[in-house]
Amino acid sequence: RERLRAAVLDPLAARLDGPDAQARARMATAVFLGIGAMRRRLGPEPPTSADVDRLTAVFEACLAE
Repeated sequence: RERLRAAVLDPLAARLDGPDAQARARMATAVFLGIGAMRRRLGPEPPTSADVDRLTAVFEACLAE
């Protein structure tokens, strides 16, 4: 837990402007880790352009103020 906070959450939150930066960093990290877990369980599939567009929208929503 502390390693994840020091290596990922705190640096990401420090780069975010606006309120609730730590919470937004946690949401984006949860999405990212969830994608990794799904790929490990279901097998890696190359992302389509629609996948990339959708993931971009999800990350933008997580990181928005």
